[in-house]
Amino acid sequence: MEDIPKLDNPTEGKERITFKVLYAEDDIHLQEVTSMWLKRWGGKVTAVESGEELLDKFNKGQFDIIVTDNNMGGITGSNVLKTIRGEGNNIPIIVLTYDHIQEEVENLGGIFMSKNTPIKNLHTVIEEVLKEDDKLK
Repeated sequence: MEDIPKLDNPTEGKERITFKVLYAEDDIHLQEVTSMWLKRWGGKVTAVESGEELLDKFNKGQFDIIVTDNNMGGITGSNVLKTIRGEGNNIPIIVLTYDHIQEEVENLGGIFMSKNTPIKNLHTVIEEVLKEDDKLK
């Protein structure tokens, strides 16, 4: 793994949160780096490489939040969102993508984030969403 640049830790000086996150990303390098940050922020990460795996793990486990790529082989992140919402589940779902699907994601009750967004912004969104859902432990 390449050296990871030192970034400001948004949790420094704050009470550490803990949360269970289901994370789907088919780019293994990006999955490793983002998983590292999620863990650093207090996440217990279950990482998968496809939408199918995400749905399988989701149906077998309990999670506080889902973070998913959109463009994966097979089921896309937006279709994962449609499926989970179609089952009546309102778990927070963040769709990270370069695609221009913000309106679609938000209309389905998901949270759109561009992959061009700095990683620390992902932490901020996760923290805000979990506070709203009263899932911070």
